Amino acid sequence: VENVALHSLLSQNRRLAALGKFKSQHVRILVATDVASRGLDIPSVDLVINAELPRDAVSYVHRVGRTARAGRRGRAVSLVAETDVSLVHATEKLTGRPLEKCNDITDDMAIKLLGPVTKASRLAKMKLMDIGFDELVKKMKERKVRDRKERERIAGALEKFEQSTEPRMKLS
Repeated sequence: VENVALHSLLSQNRRLAALGKFKSQHVRILVATDVASRGLDIPSVDLVINAELPRDAVSYVHRVGRTARAGRRGRAVSLVAETDVSLVHATEKLTGRPLEKCNDITDDMAIKLLGPVTKASRLAKMKLMDIGFDELVKKMKERKVRDRKERERIAGALEKFEQSTEPRMKLS
């Protein structure tokens, strides 16, 4: 199953290329992280499959909202585990609507739906491994830690400077 990946470590040009392939329907499956949940103009998404749910209800609504643009209808299928129940309740509270439970989907149907998604996800992960994604993530995390420590060091130095230059009153 041919697919394109969209994630935060792609350069802007590669993100645009991936989106272009998906929008033109040259590629019909987009495997994306939450980078695709907001601010992207993706006009005709028929189905969002959440193999993993986001951490909060607002992100969930934005993610599945990709299917309902300009009055269109779409479907979102979410694989919900016991640990996701609180997110389901939070989403229902946020939207004021209950999420539909798919009682009519048999195990065979779920496996049939999940098969192409799992395959596309696996292929996307292999592509990520090919470009050294894990190493990029590691470097990004290390850079964030370094940057945070540098900001803390600068803030501490500024605080000391401000304390040393405060006007002092002389008591006579």
